[in-house]
Amino acid sequence: MDRLTCKTLQRLAEFLDARKVGHVGNSGYRKTSDMAVLLKILERLIDKGIVVPKKTVFLDMGSGDGRVNIFMAYVCRWSLGFEIEDFIYDEYLDLKGEIASFLKMKGLKPLPDTLKVWCGDSLDERSHRKMSEETGVTLADVDIFYTYITMHDLFADFLREKARSGAYYMVYGFNGILPRYRGFELVDPDVAGQKIVTLYRKL
Repeated sequence: MDRLTCKTLQRLAEFLDARKVGHVGNSGYRKTSDMAVLLKILERLIDKGIVVPKKTVFLDMGSGDGRVNIFMAYVCRWSLGFEIEDFIYDEYLDLKGEIASFLKMKGLKPLPDTLKVWCGDSLDERSHRKMSEETGVTLADVDIFYTYITMHDLFADFLREKARSGAYYMVYGFNGILPRYRGFELVDPDVAGQKIVTLYRKL
């Protein structure tokens, strides 16, 4: 990553981590990813060649307020996501506007046009058609699927049928005993030593 991109992501992490939603732990209705932690994980994934800047296609299966998508848009060819709840999707639109103003005020890199988040169900074929119509990306084109821990097993079952062989499945929120998913191999139980993100790969 170039120096301005690194600086932008660092400042974005600070901005977003000051606006966290949810609780520490694995229970609760809504939780947001720790962006300072995600930055360290992103750097490791780039070093390992798992994220290839401007080539990787990233899909967040449950985007929430879109913060992970906003972050990943700076390094991915596409940073795509779905949020099923319309009122949470509205929060994404508000946050996106706040971030655009923040970036301009601080002289940082503006939001890339590689960012797309829709209000819809990531398990619904209608959502996938919309994604394909607007970006040309199908599920088979996605390199990394991301989710918070909440629906990890349901998404794994879905991706076993729909994701291409070699695609990665990144789960945020594990700490301790890690599940094994049929059709996936465990690549890294603790990405970047942050004790929060686990990486799998579709067989």
